[in-house]
Amino acid sequence: MMGSKQAQVQRLRDAIAEAIGSNVKSYNVPRVCTKFGIQDVVKEGDADEAHLSKKTYVKKRLLDLSQHELLKIAIAMLDEYEDNELSSVVSIINTGEPGNISQITRRGIIKLLNNYNPLFNDVDLYEGLNTFTKENLTSSSNIRFYYSSLEKDIEQHYIKNDDYTNEELLKRCGILECSQKNFLTFLEKMLDPVVRRDTEQEKLAAKLNELLRPDGYSAIITAYQSGHPVYALRHHEKGVKGNVKNLIFASVGAKPEFILTDAINNDVVITHHADKCLVYDEIPPPTGLKWDDMVGWWQRRENIIDSGEARNSLGKRLLRSVKMTGSPGEVLIFETYFKRFQKKYSRNLPALIPQVYLHLDPLSQKERETLSKPRALERQRGFVE
Repeated sequence: MMGSKQAQVQRLRDAIAEAIGSNVKSYNVPRVCTKFGIQDVVKEGDADEAHLSKKTYVKKRLLDLSQHELLKIAIAMLDEYEDNELSSVVSIINTGEPGNISQITRRGIIKLLNNYNPLFNDVDLYEGLNTFTKENLTSSSNIRFYYSSLEKDIEQHYIKNDDYTNEELLKRCGILECSQKNFLTFLEKMLDPVVRRDTEQEKLAAKLNELLRPDGYSAIITAYQSGHPVYALRHHEKGVKGNVKNLIFASVGAKPEFILTDAINNDVVITHHADKCLVYDEIPPPTGLKWDDMVGWWQRRENIIDSGEARNSLGKRLLRSVKMTGSPGEVLIFETYFKRFQKKYSRNLPALIPQVYLHLDPLSQKERETLSKPRALERQRGFVE
């Protein structure tokens, strides 16, 4: 991993200059620099200067930019150019920020993979490694005149001899420096049902999830291929929990007891019967809360790997709450909503959240009657277990 911040900035400058030098004709370099915010305008003589040395031209204009500004430029460039070095530098600098898999996690994962031999089972070794390597690797069985030093090392120390462990092979191929996107692609390849199936696949997914969870990632089942699970790596952005702490719903028993811990921010804490209700504690997307969002939240809350299992489990839990109202009308509405609209709207189906506590009173209606206290709210749930 890169050392000091100064070294990181220098490598980032070099990678930006290299990417432009490799992808842009010299006469277009000044225009591209203005496009990405490296310089404000194209001046007379810029094209001639860039023609002398594209990389020197770019580096000169990057000298006064901060790391933050350089990162913005690099990220914008990666949307347009496929550049492994630039992608790697951005990934390393961003490691440790929210949404990124740390070096600690990467190292833990590749150490775990020492236990899996062959690494990609029946799938070609080079096909698996090419999910993250900078160069496109091919086997020595493909007759050609040139082999890279990396290809020679793999052939000599991993295929013909067992000098390299899986961990050492992956390090040699650049797994610790590759972009986050490529690292996730590699993990999905490891879990691909073409590579491994049944118990081996299931156990690897569980072990990866243990290592990935601190960074907010998990491998979840998103589809099935010939009856075998297909996994995808997903990041679960939790955000700042504060705006929707009070979305309390779907009680299946006694009314929850709560206290107001912060009147300014309206922070409510359930002190009793919290196990009888659900609390949605994630920030809903700006497009509104969809059924898929609820399923994802439930999947994370209950640590359920299979999205289909999570969908069924949440549906049963919500239906149980609706049935406890004793209202045939509410049950009919809930069941009809999903039967009528789920297939039509699919992933865009708005979430139907039953039994939401819109009004909160520390006492139930029955408790107020017992204590001879007047009704405080016009609408209030009064059932207790």
